[in-house]
Amino acid sequence: MIILLSYINSIANYLSSLPGGILTLAAAIFFASYILLGIVSVLFFKALKGMAQKTKTNFDDFVIESLESLSTKFIILSSAYFALASTYGGALVFGFPLSEIFSILFILFFTHLVNKVANAVLRWYGIEIMPKTKSTINNEVFPLMRKITSIIIYVAGLILVLDRLGIEIGPFIAGLGIAGLAVALALQETLSNFFAGVYILADKPVKIGDYIRVEKEENEGYVEEVGWRSTKIKTLSGNGITIPNAKLAQSTITNFSTPDSEMIVSLKYTASYDSDPERVVGILQKCTSEVSRHEQRISKKFEPVVRFDSFQDSALQYKIVIAITTFTDKFEVMAKMNTAVYKAFKKNKIEIPYPIRMIHLQK
Repeated sequence: MIILLSYINSIANYLSSLPGGILTLAAAIFFASYILLGIVSVLFFKALKGMAQKTKTNFDDFVIESLESLSTKFIILSSAYFALASTYGGALVFGFPLSEIFSILFILFFTHLVNKVANAVLRWYGIEIMPKTKSTINNEVFPLMRKITSIIIYVAGLILVLDRLGIEIGPFIAGLGIAGLAVALALQETLSNFFAGVYILADKPVKIGDYIRVEKEENEGYVEEVGWRSTKIKTLSGNGITIPNAKLAQSTITNFSTPDSEMIVSLKYTASYDSDPERVVGILQKCTSEVSRHEQRISKKFEPVVRFDSFQDSALQYKIVIAITTFTDKFEVMAKMNTAVYKAFKKNKIEIPYPIRMIHLQK
């Protein structure tokens, strides 16, 4: 051991005598540490991956991946510390000892590392565990959870840095509370949308892919995104509608995709008073059966209903009640039903009367 130390001191003295002196020594220590730590890192992660391959879960794979992504930064930081601490250990940077500067840098690094590992754990939970549970939280919530987790971790890291610098944390936290109150008042609407978004993601009155109507028929379409501030809807015409989450949470929402995407549709037809109702009903039943046989968008779980409905001013009204697979299917189904009924009425000489108004003139 004494011989090894003597040998190292000899190398250090030799490097100090070279051009550049201590700077050359620092560079040599840095590159030697970088190579040594790099070899150790490769062997370490190779061993970890070998053990991870023997497990059935991806948990360890995600954690190893997050650790390996920061290994190079750790090696550079550690090598710089070994090099500078060995050569310029007593130096001051802005009045702070070099060792204190590296302590803060290591705190920041490990804060970032903890955040990466936490995100890896959340990612694993969302992929492997959550689908097996009956939790109401889904993958849409995870981006929000990651952001909140990251904020908590980085705030904790900042507090540790301030404590290391000798700054009183109590007044700082009190100041944050006052500043937070001021920000909350200034961003009241934004925060309202944020918490409404959390409610929508948790309670799931709507979810991505649902076809919904928000109060008016104009606000109708497929849900494309539920963000932290607003919900985006794409209409059938291809236009986009952005609704603030707070407004959406307070609105009456018609969700055509829940609890089942199938829905009942009523189609109304009229025939003249001269037509026999039983004959008209029979023709309509035949049309319904024929269209249902060839149209997959008409649900076979529901038995269609055809009936004489009511007396109108100039015609008798009939109603066909069918079930369709999704809300948007109704347009194509209605078109086919209307075509079939029109042709059947024309073939069987069933009159579809025009509106008639009779005017009596008194002399």
